[in-house]
Amino acid sequence: MRTMLLAVSGMSPAIITETLFSINRKGSAWPQALKIITTSKGAERLWQGLVLDGHLDRLCAVLDNPRIPFSRDDILVVPGKDGEPVVDARSVEDHEALANFIVTTVRDYTRDENTGIHASIAGGRKTMTFYLGYAMSLFGRRIDSLSHVLVSEGYENHPDFFYPTRESHPIRLRDGTTLDARDAEVTLADIPFIRQRRLVPELLKEFSEQVNFRELVNLINLGDEPQALRLDIYPREYRLRVYSSHSEVAKDIHISNLWHWVLYLLLAAETLQASDRGGYARPGRSEPDSVLAIQMAMTLAELRGIQCLGSSVEELIDELLQNDSLWEQHSNLERSLQAVRNKGGVTDTQFSTYLNSIQQELTKHLPTNLVQCLMPAQMFDENGEALLVTGKIKNKGCGYGIPLPNPHKQIRILVD
Repeated sequence: MRTMLLAVSGMSPAIITETLFSINRKGSAWPQALKIITTSKGAERLWQGLVLDGHLDRLCAVLDNPRIPFSRDDILVVPGKDGEPVVDARSVEDHEALANFIVTTVRDYTRDENTGIHASIAGGRKTMTFYLGYAMSLFGRRIDSLSHVLVSEGYENHPDFFYPTRESHPIRLRDGTTLDARDAEVTLADIPFIRQRRLVPELLKEFSEQVNFRELVNLINLGDEPQALRLDIYPREYRLRVYSSHSEVAKDIHISNLWHWVLYLLLAAETLQASDRGGYARPGRSEPDSVLAIQMAMTLAELRGIQCLGSSVEELIDELLQNDSLWEQHSNLERSLQAVRNKGGVTDTQFSTYLNSIQQELTKHLPTNLVQCLMPAQMFDENGEALLVTGKIKNKGCGYGIPLPNPHKQIRILVD
């Protein structure tokens, strides 16, 4: 297992050498790689202090540790909104870009299972350190760590101090007094952090587009406020729009499997209707649900503008199977329909498969706490009464719906 030191830094390259010195003193894993996030101004200071002035290689030699490879490419300059390097993060736009860049960088580096990240928040502006710490909370793993470095008074931010020396090395302060670098105390402060990687949408854990930090945080927060959640359903587009009643956060999700989308649509409709039959329950293990299969087939036909005259599971599915236009866009649909036809209805196993597939689709795009608000769950007893009202234990025969606190105000099915 290799270790990478990932740091944020402003105008003080000494933050890096101080951190490395304290890592060595504490006995933590010595980094084999070094990456520093900074601005274009900071990049020049870092290059001058660490490389041109030789402080990085000199420290490695003094500590008798392997040299850490370091080049210009290891200095990661934050791009602004316009794509140009940020000179000094002072505008709101620069800070938005900085947040997205830091979170994306942490996301990318934590994908390597053979490299543990030691993240240091000792340098840079306060917002830079916050974003790095929060990014580690979002994407950090068990093998990753977070730290700050504490430097004794008088030595911190002094241009001539980079780490405690073994020999006497006097440095002069602004008031004319003198300190000796040999006497400095540099301490690594480990920072515990909550690892929330399980909340992050699966697609954001992969190399893809840049992470939008504000959007991700808003979505996670929305998952903790189910009463503020709103869900618009577009049946013919196989699309959900998830948004908040009091903020600008909004996310569109497409359910790619048409047959599974039909089930979600039916369960959402049942949630709003609160019918006397209690919605659609999970089929029994030995009793395929022909009623659910018929309703799914009829809903599918309606969505695709197909006229079906049959009344049984077999007749309806046979009519759908004869429509070649379905297979052009949904190649996996034939297998699903044929499986239902062969069983004479939707089985318990098939029902679980459909729900698992829907959950996987949602989890790709949404935080897991938000997925839980949108996933079909048992909501109604056999009389159509809400389980939360009756207080009954969820069991066989309970109807499924979308478990939002006030579905009639929170769910809209928008039909063209």
